[in-house]
Amino acid sequence: MKELLTDIEHRYFYTTDGVKLHYAEIGSGPPLIMIPGGLCAYDYFAYQIPTLSQHFRLLILDPRGFGLSEVPAYGYRIPRLAADIREWLGHLNVTKAYFLGHSMGCSIIWCYMDLYGQNPFLKLILVDQAPALAINPIWSEKQVRQTGAVAVDVWGFVNEFVVNQEKPMAAFSKYLPLGVSDREEKLAQNFKDYLRESLPVKNWQVASDLMLNHVTQDWRDVVRRITVPTLLLTGELSRVRDAVIWSHEQIPSSELVIFTREELGSHNLLLENPKKANAEILAFLTK
Repeated sequence: MKELLTDIEHRYFYTTDGVKLHYAEIGSGPPLIMIPGGLCAYDYFAYQIPTLSQHFRLLILDPRGFGLSEVPAYGYRIPRLAADIREWLGHLNVTKAYFLGHSMGCSIIWCYMDLYGQNPFLKLILVDQAPALAINPIWSEKQVRQTGAVAVDVWGFVNEFVVNQEKPMAAFSKYLPLGVSDREEKLAQNFKDYLRESLPVKNWQVASDLMLNHVTQDWRDVVRRITVPTLLLTGELSRVRDAVIWSHEQIPSSELVIFTREELGSHNLLLENPKKANAEILAFLTK
C-alpha cells in the first residue's frame, strides 16, 4: 500500500482546543474532502488516491488520536470531530467541496450537517454506514431494519479494545460484525494489508472512548433532511446494507450502488474492490 502514497504532501494545523492534526493533500481540481472511518487514517484511502487525485484536490484529515495526528487526552466525541472538520475547512479556506465518508466518517458528516448545515456540500458520498448501531430495546422490527442496529453489549464492545490489546479488532467480530468478504480468516488481500501495515491506532483507550460515543448515536433525523446530491455505496456482504438502502429511500436526490458478493461487496469495499469503487465515485462526481 505504501507505494501508492509516495506523492502525498503532509500538512498540519491546530484546532481551537490546541490539538495538532495531520492531513494529506494530493492532486488538483475541485476539492474532495475524504473522511476515514473509525480507527482509520488517510492511508485507508490508498487505493482511491492514485485515481481520484487525477481529477480532484484530495484532502484527507487524520482524526485526533489516529494516524499522524496528535493524541490528546480529550475530545473523543463525534461532535468534536465534526468541529475539527469545520475548523480545518476554515484553515484551508475551502467553502465548497465534494465530501466522501466511510463508516464512522459518515457519522461525522451527519453530525457536521446537523450542527453547521449543508452549505459546503456540492455532492456527498456515503460508504456503508448505518444511522444507528446499538438497538434500543423498545424499537420495533421496522425501526431496527431502518437503523441497521444490533443488540450490542456497548460496554463489552468498547472495553474489548482495552482489555484485549493484542487483538483489539476482535471487538468488531465479537460484538459488532460489520460484514467482510468470507469473514476474518479469508479477508480480501487489500484489507489484510491495511490491518497488518497501517492500522493507525496509538492508544486503545482513545479508540474505546471514541467508539463509545459513536455507537450510541442515532442520525436518522439528519439523514431525512439531506438535500444535496448523494451517492450511497454498500454491499451484499455488509451487515448494514438494509440500513443504507433505507437511507437512500430518505434522500430525494440520491443514488444507490450495491456491490454483489462476487464484487466483494463488504464494509471495506473501498479496499476490497477499488476498481469498481473508484469507477462509481468518478461517474457520480463528474456527471
